Amino acid sequence: MEKYKTFYPGVYTEAEKAVLAAYKAQKDALNNRGEISVDDLIHGRLPKDTPGLGRAEVVSQKTMMSNYLQADQNNPLYFDRNYAAVSPYGDIIAFPIMVAHDGAFFDAMPYELRDTLTISGLTHDFDILGPVYEGDTLYYITDEQTYTDITPAGGSEFRTFDITGKGRVYNQKGELVCRGRSRVKESLRILSEGSAPKKMVNQDCPDWWSMAPVHYVTDGDWERIRDYWSKELVQGDKPLYWEDVKVGDQLTPGVDGPFMQVQVGAPMMPPPDDDGNLPDLDALPPGPPPEQEGVEYRREDYLNSRNLMSDPETFAQLVRSDIDGCWYRPEDLPKAGRKRSIIMNFHARDTAFRTISNWYGDHGRITNIKWRIMRKTPGYDTPEYPDDPRSFVADVPVAADPNLDHWYDHQQHGLQYDWLITRGYVTRKYVKNGEHYVTLQWWISRLFGRVYEEGEATVRLPSRDDNAHIGRYAARVTTPRGENDVTFVFNEKNGFIVSMGVSPMKNLKIRGDSFSFDGNMGPGLWHFTGSFDGDRLKAEARHDELPDVSTVDGIRDDSLDIAAIVKKASGEGPGGPPPGS
Repeated sequence: MEKYKTFYPGVYTEAEKAVLAAYKAQKDALNNRGEISVDDLIHGRLPKDTPGLGRAEVVSQKTMMSNYLQADQNNPLYFDRNYAAVSPYGDIIAFPIMVAHDGAFFDAMPYELRDTLTISGLTHDFDILGPVYEGDTLYYITDEQTYTDITPAGGSEFRTFDITGKGRVYNQKGELVCRGRSRVKESLRILSEGSAPKKMVNQDCPDWWSMAPVHYVTDGDWERIRDYWSKELVQGDKPLYWEDVKVGDQLTPGVDGPFMQVQVGAPMMPPPDDDGNLPDLDALPPGPPPEQEGVEYRREDYLNSRNLMSDPETFAQLVRSDIDGCWYRPEDLPKAGRKRSIIMNFHARDTAFRTISNWYGDHGRITNIKWRIMRKTPGYDTPEYPDDPRSFVADVPVAADPNLDHWYDHQQHGLQYDWLITRGYVTRKYVKNGEHYVTLQWWISRLFGRVYEEGEATVRLPSRDDNAHIGRYAARVTTPRGENDVTFVFNEKNGFIVSMGVSPMKNLKIRGDSFSFDGNMGPGLWHFTGSFDGDRLKAEARHDELPDVSTVDGIRDDSLDIAAIVKKASGEGPGGPPPGS
């Protein structure tokens, strides 16, 4: 007797028909719902039983930190308010793809239909439409969910469903900040003897652990890792112009590891046991743990290995593991015999995004990100998607990374303590509605192993033709009452005056080399008109209430430590506001 029952497409038992009928009724209610009022959504006026109505999530300090500390601990846009104050965002922002939640908009098939579950072809496609800030409230709404039985006509021990979902995320202002589409294959099996075990928590999957045992990082490996780190490019506040990017450009590889999940505050759920098993989902509380009042979380308490090793005093306190050859705080050392947890698809995506955002810098914007993991599970005879979707790295020549050669045939899964390397390749440049875009295809591998996740990113970049002015200008303002040193920061679509604090440039207009804006440079409102001449800036400034004219003479100096300047101008640093202000 075969171990598992054989399934045929569309053939179900009476009990299964009843389960699917209830499931279909839920999907029909959603898919026939019609449009919702965004104003009602954000003001809580929608009935609680509105199909597709998701959670409302307040973006707290803990939420912000939990996301960026996992993947990109050193980008000041996420934690340095002085630096971010004059950035294109005007304040620190949440990790940009935080809103692209795995599984946010589709449901699993009912567990009554299976004894085992194998997932493959997990694919996400998210438009990132605006930044998210601390204190924002995010409202999730699902718009469509479908499922299709794609079990092979000849029969299979796997009953496979092609599952899709679509949805949106709004903030408290009613602004659409994210739009997403997701897809996954669920392959279900039932034991022939008809046993009905307790609801399955872990997936039925290959033995990833024997396929990719933990790698011991030798002294030679460390030399290789440090060489990668030394060559990493961080664009930061220096603009990457669209004109300077070419199809075929490759991103400087980013290396991260050893992978460990960062958990800020109380954990969302208990950790796996020593065998890697998760707790029974039915035994978990219905929601995340409540926020603790008055708790301040510090970035310094969650530093990764790279940051810990970069400080000689801290490095001296670390211990090298006999298991993987990496250095850890004593309490974080890997335990012998403990089964490593898997790296979730979105954690690998976030790691890849660090490399992508390092490439495009503060003045670029991610507008879309796609990713896929485990197109076909090795050793499991599950069907492909009927439409055979194109690989996200189809346009990358194998010469860019020999590991891409037939990589679908030997897929692996990322595991705890892995070292990951992200690579990217520019495949397209285009202009749409006056904005300049670049598409790049990216993939992530074990540094000491195989490719296992692929993706694509679309990034909006500034054009040099329209934005050659971007930069920081150290200026001397001469008034009848004396001289002041002021810093002007011009971004693509906004700007700031740093004098007595930080003042946004209001009504900023730039036409060719000429500009005008209003802003505060001390008490009262000033009106500026001037022009750029190469790296120089010259302007006149008129005060709302004073008859005289002041002159402004500045020079671009992108080496300025803008965070320190903002801190001093705000009265936080030595000396307080600039003299003569």
